[in-house]
Amino acid sequence: MNAARSGPIRGDGKNETDTWRARLRYQFDKSMAAGPIALIGWLAVISLVVIIAAGLVLALTGIAPDGGEHMSFVEGAWESLMRTMDAGAMGGDIGWPFRGVSLVVTISGIFVFSALIGVLSSGLEEKLDDLRKGRSQVLENDHTIIFNW
Repeated sequence: MNAARSGPIRGDGKNETDTWRARLRYQFDKSMAAGPIALIGWLAVISLVVIIAAGLVLALTGIAPDGGEHMSFVEGAWESLMRTMDAGAMGGDIGWPFRGVSLVVTISGIFVFSALIGVLSSGLEEKLDDLRKGRSQVLENDHTIIFNW
């Protein structure tokens, strides 16, 4: 039996790992294991999806602050970006529909930025642990090394 096809067999005789869902899950897991840069990329993708979705909702539904005019997609996306990066930006919002969209965007931004801080922190900690192990390449010349000091 081929090692790549060693997963459970479905009722139609195909390997369960051959499904597109399993392949997608595998690719996602592989990208998550790629390190902090890949995780930061995923957080950027999540931020873009939230910002674009909120911009579309504001533009297509005509939701705007009370007394304000209808927002274009670009203006709605800009407002969403500001609320993603600064949770205090929604303090002056007027009108419940606009506050609802702003609240969802702000909570998403808090999630993304807290995850970003965690990813950066764990990435730096991992790099410092690697440096502490002393396995990095030494490029010095004409030095004396004292072991077991």
